[in-house]
Amino acid sequence: MKVNVIYLTLIIGSYGFTNSQTHASKFIVKNNSQRTLEIKIMKQFAGIDIRYSKCRVENYDEHTEYFSTSGNYFLKI
Repeated sequence: MKVNVIYLTLIIGSYGFTNSQTHASKFIVKNNSQRTLEIKIMKQFAGIDIRYSKCRVENYDEHTEYFSTSGNYFLKI
């Protein structure tokens, strides 16, 4: 029996605002699998789930998403 495993590395960093940096934080996805990932980054506003952004990460690729506002976000993969 062959088992397919999707390795997903998530790195979320918070950074302070400086003159050279305009983003509050960033989210890095490293897809170490043979499958393409479709990721929706969601944010909840007044009890309603709102899509913040959508990205597609090809196999063995990396994607960085920058956030301009702070808050609680969640993923739908």
